[in-house]
Amino acid sequence: MFLSDWYSERQQKRIKEAEAEGFAKGLAEYYAAVKDWNNRRIEAEGKGEDFDEPVPIPQNIQEETPVEQTDDDYAVDDSIA
Repeated sequence: MFLSDWYSERQQKRIKEAEAEGFAKGLAEYYAAVKDWNNRRIEAEGKGEDFDEPVPIPQNIQEETPVEQTDDDYAVDDSIA
């Protein structure tokens, strides 16, 4: 094994570790945001107030992420026909 190979492998390992750490941090921040949102929702509900704030969405969602469709997505109202 050459020194350059060793260095490249070491660098790739560090990159993967940094990506995993960043992902975990982002996930923790997202869960904290949802928890705060839910606390505000429960508080508003307890006061009898309307709560129309949307649920926080995670940042950096890839748009090409496939979304599983269910049969409900293709429901047709047969009563109109």
